[in-house]
Amino acid sequence: ILHIIIQANGIVDLKRGESPQVQQVNPSQIEGIWRQDVTGNDNLIAAVKTHRDAPYKYMIDVLDALHSAGAERISLQLLEG
Repeated sequence: ILHIIIQANGIVDLKRGESPQVQQVNPSQIEGIWRQDVTGNDNLIAAVKTHRDAPYKYMIDVLDALHSAGAERISLQLLEG
């Protein structure tokens, strides 16, 4: 699972699987990251978690990048806490 966490201020945190390592990225980088990661795992899922106070545009930017990358397995969730 590729965890994509959209913070209220638009910062996007990226976490791969169970790894504790978090990487901050721009939404524009998501497409390339997805393309690279999916080559090693055809069953990759993008779990997009959005902070309840984040403007809608931030989530749309991430979803547009995933769509451009050809992502088909996307989970949308509200970021708890």
